[in-house]
Amino acid sequence: MKSSEQDTLCDTPLNEITWTVFDLETTGIDAEHDTIVEIAAVHVMPGFRIDHKNTFNTLVNPEVDIPARSTDIHGITNEMVKNAPDFMTAYYSFADFARDTVLIAHNSAKDMAFLRVSLSEYFTSPPFPFVIDSLRLARIFYKGIRHDLESLSNLFHFDKRVSGPQHRALPDAKRTALLFRKLVMEIFPKECYLLGELLQIQSVYK
Repeated sequence: MKSSEQDTLCDTPLNEITWTVFDLETTGIDAEHDTIVEIAAVHVMPGFRIDHKNTFNTLVNPEVDIPARSTDIHGITNEMVKNAPDFMTAYYSFADFARDTVLIAHNSAKDMAFLRVSLSEYFTSPPFPFVIDSLRLARIFYKGIRHDLESLSNLFHFDKRVSGPQHRALPDAKRTALLFRKLVMEIFPKECYLLGELLQIQSVYK
């Protein structure tokens, strides 16, 4: 995206943007040594409407064994991924789904680190200039509570609206979408109106 296009996007009202909320499942927590085993995403349309019907979800063959401790968390086994697409095939499909949108993730630093490391093996980088982190926003606007996605989902009863287990990519992407919509509808337009203002707000909490 060119600088002029980024400037235009920063000046876009939040309720006119299409967002892609995504989540990853991995073989572990270290982006330098672990790999991605699932990618899922859901769109939040202009007006903050979550598009539950048009979603993206794919397992990814990590080409290494998934440790039992990780399978215990997300339930993804070696058998499940043995015929899944490799990372780049899965990534290109995800990138196409997310094209011309703004990314959102809960603890986006972790998920973006996995994407960057995986893509660096192919001498490229994620083509998304802006990423909103629902974890940072929750820490800013919801004080005195736990801010992991599972705790927030339980607090705000998202599981009543999302089918599927926690720690699987698509259900967690949908929970993150619900959290983002709750956050953004509370702060828009009282706290901020434009994407650039939202990026500035989240930048105060690293």
